[in-house]
Amino acid sequence: MLNLKQVYSNKKGFTLVEMVLYIAIVSILLTSIYSVIFFTIKANANSESLDMALFNGRFAIEYIKSEVLNADKIICSSKFDNLDKDYPNNIGFVTLEEQTSYDLEGEITDINYNFRTYFIKDDKLIRIAYNTSNASLFNSELLSGHNQICEGIIEFNNCNLDKESNLINISLSIEQGAKPLLLETAINIRCDIE
Repeated sequence: MLNLKQVYSNKKGFTLVEMVLYIAIVSILLTSIYSVIFFTIKANANSESLDMALFNGRFAIEYIKSEVLNADKIICSSKFDNLDKDYPNNIGFVTLEEQTSYDLEGEITDINYNFRTYFIKDDKLIRIAYNTSNASLFNSELLSGHNQICEGIIEFNNCNLDKESNLINISLSIEQGAKPLLLETAINIRCDIE
């Protein structure tokens, strides 16, 4: 029969080399796991930043596009007194929408003209407008409202009004990390251009 004292007396603990090896293996594994977690968190943050930039850019373009498609006339910003001077980062055109009021017999009681345009201030897309009963009153001093549409818009890059092709080209630079994101669209105009 075996003596239990002899069995346990031959059993030694961990040696110093085994402990150092164990610590080295665990630290390599922990470093690898930390690197994977750090990379995943960073990739997720970059993805969220890109998603937010795309959302803001698409929202801005769709908002402008909606007003262009509902406009009764598109007017070049140079036709307005001091518009380019007062709002140097403007989109380059103004939309005009005619709003007609009728009485119960169907007779026109009032015609109101709504002028709207956009400019960028402090990375925000701002919509300004004015209402008047005079369709030929092109006065930038009347523009007011300053409704913020979205943030993160750096600048209008190449927005232009092509009268020959009946197109409006819109190009926005959107804040997204170190390198700005560029969104572009072309809108087919269905109304008069002045």
